[in-house]
Amino acid sequence: MERAKEAKATAGTTWVELRTKLIALRQTDPDEQSTEAQTLAVEVAVAEDAYRDASDTVKDRRKAIDRNDEQLKRVQSQIDALRGALFASCL
Repeated sequence: MERAKEAKATAGTTWVELRTKLIALRQTDPDEQSTEAQTLAVEVAVAEDAYRDASDTVKDRRKAIDRNDEQLKRVQSQIDALRGALFASCL
């Protein structure tokens, strides 16, 4: 989970940095269509996709952890019930 969160943070940082560069470039010249601007626009799109993928991974892992926690609670409850029944039968 920690690696997924780190990947999300890294992807988010990259996305913001690239967007900032592209915005600065376009503020200098709103009609900027240079190869640099086009390349940056593509890099921004790729970084956004990477961020969204990393976000989805974090969400998926969180759901898996939550499911595992619920399953563990059910199993623990069953164990407790069996222990109680075993203890009661020993009396």
